[in-house]
Amino acid sequence: MAKDIKEVVSGNILYFAKLQHLNLRQLSTLSGINYSVLAHTIQANQPYGVSVVNLSKIAEALEVAPGDLVDDWREDDE
Repeated sequence: MAKDIKEVVSGNILYFAKLQHLNLRQLSTLSGINYSVLAHTIQANQPYGVSVVNLSKIAEALEVAPGDLVDDWREDDE
């Protein structure tokens, strides 16, 4: 069964932030996204998702393509 897109995006944001040694506060500063908005974005159980604009800002801050954040390319155990 395919994962929910919010779970995929959340997992990928956390994965790339970890690779960059960034916590959410630092990612918030680099992306220009309010910390609480970013924190809600990575909570996959929230009823709303991430906007395309914020997805682009997060990707730029993480130095990845926006598609890398929405693509379900990672294994479940990562």
